[in-house]
Amino acid sequence: MTASGLALGRRTYLDSNLYIYLLEGVPVYRRLMADLVGEIDQQDISVIASELTFVEILPSPVREGRRRLVASYLELMQRTPRFTLVQVDRRVIERAVQLRADLRLRSMDALHVATALVHGCETFLTNDERLAVPDDIRLVTLKDLAATKPALDRAGPDTAP
Repeated sequence: MTASGLALGRRTYLDSNLYIYLLEGVPVYRRLMADLVGEIDQQDISVIASELTFVEILPSPVREGRRRLVASYLELMQRTPRFTLVQVDRRVIERAVQLRADLRLRSMDALHVATALVHGCETFLTNDERLAVPDDIRLVTLKDLAATKPALDRAGPDTAP
């Protein structure tokens, strides 16, 4: 169980939007993301990410010429011990097809959820409250995490500085 009161599991998949919040310091999520990183470290949680994450998070910094930010993303995703970057292989694609058929997910969402499932993640952490996932993985949102914080410590999406 994490300090937030939510059990994330030993292997957790972080959706692309969370990397943006983490590295670009989106103000409303800054404290929550800092707490999350601390919990991942304290609880020895392995974080899984798909290489497809780069397709979602890098275009804007590349277009804007923000080389340091691009380097920070690459460093985090490729060289941080708790983060494992995995390829999209045939197993992931086949699972994504089934997820699209069963849950009517968008292609990229299906690929992310399939990656998490194929790589044994117990939890899919996202800020997308509308995302559907199958019963064999737990969906946790930032809102869920914020709700577990004590009232005086809460730095949820609507209350953070």
